[in-house]
Amino acid sequence: MATYYADTYLGPNAFSQEPHHGHRVIVGKVVIPAGTAPATGDVLKLARIGSGAFFRKIYIWNSDWGTTVPVSKLGLATQDDDAIIENSTNTLALGTAHATTPVIFVNDDATSAGAVAATTFVTALTGTSAADTLQITLGTVSGGTSAGEKTLTFAAEIIDFGSARSGDLAYTYNGLSSLVAGVSS
Repeated sequence: MATYYADTYLGPNAFSQEPHHGHRVIVGKVVIPAGTAPATGDVLKLARIGSGAFFRKIYIWNSDWGTTVPVSKLGLATQDDDAIIENSTNTLALGTAHATTPVIFVNDDATSAGAVAATTFVTALTGTSAADTLQITLGTVSGGTSAGEKTLTFAAEIIDFGSARSGDLAYTYNGLSSLVAGVSS
């Protein structure tokens, strides 16, 4: 069993970047190098998720990882590690390439995204009460390939209710900012 880290897990914490009204999209990639085959129980750490976040949706694109490379769990490591994929309910086989059309999982929302059907999470995730890690755990692997680089790219949509909001509205009047002393409404 090995642990592989996405560039978004090792790089700057996605929650330190400026939100757009609390909506965040974390786009990252996990790479297993050529010469290394995926194995049963491997863990893919995708991203750190801050406290006060509502996990909405995840899109996954991947190369072919071998003959039988199932994902047994996908979820938040501490809150519910198999909320998105639990091997007997929702499935994702990394042995099948999803290079141009993503596999999509949504939190408690049975809608379609474009022409690609979305699969509802196994368990609806509530907002995080503490920092957590979005991760994948591989199931029983047989025939994983060591040839070539294996990739998994993802885009996770999160609504961040934990970001501080000042509540102040800024405006300009006659070229002056409301945030400057002496300007009032």
